[in-house]
Amino acid sequence: MSKNSNENEITISKIIACYNDLAAYSNKAQPLLDSFQSRYRSLPPDASVTVFLTAELAFVEGLIGHEQKTIEVAKEKQEKIDKGHAIINAHLQQNVDRILKYPMLNIENSNNEELMHLFGAIDELDRLHWPAISRFLREVFPLKAKSPLEIIENQLWSMLSVQIGRPPPALASYYDMLRHGDTYRIDNAAFNATKEVAFFLNDTLALLQKVKFPEENEAFIYLKNLIDDFKLKEIKRKIN
Repeated sequence: MSKNSNENEITISKIIACYNDLAAYSNKAQPLLDSFQSRYRSLPPDASVTVFLTAELAFVEGLIGHEQKTIEVAKEKQEKIDKGHAIINAHLQQNVDRILKYPMLNIENSNNEELMHLFGAIDELDRLHWPAISRFLREVFPLKAKSPLEIIENQLWSMLSVQIGRPPPALASYYDMLRHGDTYRIDNAAFNATKEVAFFLNDTLALLQKVKFPEENEAFIYLKNLIDDFKLKEIKRKIN
C-alpha cells in the first residue's frame, strides 16, 4: 500500500494526534514525533508502510497508557501516605519510582514489571538516543564490519521487537517459560535476559567512555541513568 493511501493518511493523523495527547503527560512527545516523521520519510521503497504505521500507532498508544498508569500509581501512593503509611510506603516505593519513568514493553502473562520496564527503556534508547550514539561511533569506526559498533548494535537488535506481537530475541526463552508455567525457570530466564541487557549497557558505556563520547550528551546521560536506575552497574562480562 502506498504512503499516500487514504488508510495510511488516516493512521498518520491518528499517530500525530496521539503524540499531541502524549505532550500533556511527557516532554518526550515532540522528540518522539520528530523521530517517527524522520523514520517515515526514510522508509525504503520495499517497506510495508501499513505495518510500520500500525506499529507506531500501537507504540504511542502504549506510551499514553503507561503515562496514565503512572498518574494512577502516584494517586494511589498519595492515598496510602494520607492514611498514615508514609514511611513504609516511601521506602517500598523508592525502588519502584526509579523505573516507572521508563515505558513498559507489554509481555503477555508476565507480572515482572521491572523486566517489562527494562526492555521498554531499551526500546526508548533505540528510538530517542541511539542515532546520536551510532553517528558518533561511525566516525570513530568508519569500517563497521567486525568493529565495536557492529558488536554492540548486534546486541541492541537482539533486544528489540522486529515484528508486532513477536518478542525480542533476548526474551525468547522467557516467553517460552511463561507458556510452560515453570516458576523457577521463568525467574531464571528473566534473570538471564536482564543479565544480557546489563552486559550490553555496560559494554556500550565503557566503549563511549573509551572513545571520549561527550558525557554531557543526552544519550550518554540516559544510558548512565538507565544502568543506575535498574542497578545494573556491577553486572558486567568477565574479562579473561
